[in-house]
Amino acid sequence: MILAGNILNIIAPVVQILAFALKSKRRVLFGVVIASVIWVVAYLLLGATSATVLSGIGVITPIINYYLEKNNFEKPWWMYMMFILVIVVMSIVFYVNVIELIPSFAVLFLVLSTIPHKQLPFRMSLILMSVSWLVYGILKMQFGIIAGNAIQIVFLLVTLFFYSFKKEKKSEDADA
Repeated sequence: MILAGNILNIIAPVVQILAFALKSKRRVLFGVVIASVIWVVAYLLLGATSATVLSGIGVITPIINYYLEKNNFEKPWWMYMMFILVIVVMSIVFYVNVIELIPSFAVLFLVLSTIPHKQLPFRMSLILMSVSWLVYGILKMQFGIIAGNAIQIVFLLVTLFFYSFKKEKKSEDADA
């Protein structure tokens, strides 16, 4: 079970990395959903209850966000407050030690990543999410979580660099 959980913890970031390479925010969110489902199963296999439940919230948030964007609905502020409240309640319910609060921060960053319409804050929130999961993996000594999120952070930083470089180049071309 532990081996399968660690393998899934390496597969999930690969799926998410492939999604991050896509230009469309909707496609990125779809990849995040698939990766989150894999993480739910992985954390379940590893016996990480709080991470399993909170990753489940990480599955629901992008799906709702995708539906709202697809149908051109305004994202209601109360929806984000509801997700944050659920994260807080789940953190209290599953509190065992401080380490078990880290998945709460990771999922909070995922929820926050769905708010902005611009790519920079969106990707920065995803980097913070990945760093949170990396710290959780280190503290829980789970190689799959560590390896998968380390790879994901590097990839997100590279895509952020290229995004910034491309944006800077466009502004230089506009000035010329």
